[in-house]
Amino acid sequence: MNSIKGVIASLVLFFGFLPTANPIQVVEKQVLPINGAKHPMAPAIEEARVDDANFFSPGRPQDSSSSRVTYFNSQQVASSFAAAGNGFSVLYDGQKEGMSFEVRTDRREGPGTANVHALFAEIYIVEAGTATYVSGGTVVDPRTSEPNEIRGSAIEHGETRQLAKGDVVIVPKGVPHWFKDAQGPLLYYLVRIR
Repeated sequence: MNSIKGVIASLVLFFGFLPTANPIQVVEKQVLPINGAKHPMAPAIEEARVDDANFFSPGRPQDSSSSRVTYFNSQQVASSFAAAGNGFSVLYDGQKEGMSFEVRTDRREGPGTANVHALFAEIYIVEAGTATYVSGGTVVDPRTSEPNEIRGSAIEHGETRQLAKGDVVIVPKGVPHWFKDAQGPLLYYLVRIR
């Protein structure tokens, strides 16, 4: 559970800073005079100078030794939500970089199937629209769709919630969950953690 909390904290930072993230570049330390006196924090302030003029410009060569930060601008994110109907786009596949999670953008315009994932937890961050979401309970008409995955037509005796923009849902491994309906369309980020 601590690893999930760590990932959640990282994602809050990731999504909170996504549109405006800037790298911090270390520069030569200097003592800055403040009102004619040397301020004790001046070297730290100088180190935190930010070079944001060209960092996220298209075509900028990536220096893999300096950072593993991945950035998606608002147009890329909007484009990943653009497909009609129920579906998702993988925005970031962390497994390709040795990490244990991926970030998807999902679009839902109607009900889905009930799901149980044995190998990963999921975090939903609602961006737009509304939905009726059911979790827990018992999957109706369960079938194994692939190894470690169960699908069904609905959930009985689960807890029902109305989801809206800004809501966050964390689903541990093995917990049944289901979008009973969606209006809007419903747009949400989905983080899958192995």
